[in-house]
Amino acid sequence: MKAPKAAIRVVALAILFLLPIAPAVLCSADEHGAGDSGLEVLSISGNLEQARPSSIMVLLQNNGPSREVAEEYGLGDANPSSIVAALHSSDDRIKILSGPQFAGSLAPGENRSLQFTAFAKGAQVGVYPLILKLNCSRLSSVAATGEQSLPDLVFVYQKIAQEIPLQVGLIAGPKIEANELLGTAVPGRESELEIVLANQGDEAASDLQVQAYPQQPFLSIQNSGGQIVLRPAESARTKLQVFTDENASPGYYALPCKVFYRDGELHSQEIAMVVPVNNDGLNSWLILPAAILLLLAGVILGAKGYFGQKKKMHRSLVRLKR
Repeated sequence: MKAPKAAIRVVALAILFLLPIAPAVLCSADEHGAGDSGLEVLSISGNLEQARPSSIMVLLQNNGPSREVAEEYGLGDANPSSIVAALHSSDDRIKILSGPQFAGSLAPGENRSLQFTAFAKGAQVGVYPLILKLNCSRLSSVAATGEQSLPDLVFVYQKIAQEIPLQVGLIAGPKIEANELLGTAVPGRESELEIVLANQGDEAASDLQVQAYPQQPFLSIQNSGGQIVLRPAESARTKLQVFTDENASPGYYALPCKVFYRDGELHSQEIAMVVPVNNDGLNSWLILPAAILLLLAGVILGAKGYFGQKKKMHRSLVRLKR
């Protein structure tokens, strides 16, 4: 005689709660296969960037239906559980830095976001294939054996392995370069310098700032507080106030700088500027007064010569009249 469904349901729930007391009552078995887990990739966000760790977000969703066996025994939906997701690349130029991600279990309609980190080096801008490998288990069936009043239940789980092909774009991202430095540092004085920055990449850089660091002979530096948005193929200028050691010799000196910017994430890169130090600039404030003095001297000498020549001509005329 077949046991009533209600009795089996009550016994099954009791077993689940009393498992530590009566572990021998619950049995399980595994079925291996590559069945359909119902898991699908709903969306992908993020891009690979050249020679830089990049984040790739994968939204995983359970689009599978409920299992009839689980509904019959009132144990809930046969959801994929113990989900483990790993991202792989067959291209040697793309390395996946993050390990497998654990997604737990997903009921039909539920989704979960997974984050992976990848590094692309030597690959050109374009679209590259990746593979998302999934491993999970799902309740396949429940069998009741033994006495009708206290049946033994056997839970059969199916282990599922699944591969989902993905495509991810590789971009250059913002590529900030210092194209030119304008200005000259003067020993013993504070000088204003301008750095011309250009974005040679294919993505905009926002909140861009340059931070310069004191290094002999530059004793102190005041960085510009402005934030710049630099789009691809555009350039912009940022100013620095540099105080130079009064004993510095003329020549060219390195000024270490770091550029900070955002493209969704905060990035930084180091650049080295070569700053000319010129002693002649120390007396640059004398150039204008000296020029004025030379001009006045020229006017005075010219006037003196003019009046002297006129005086000579006057004397000559007087002699002729006599």
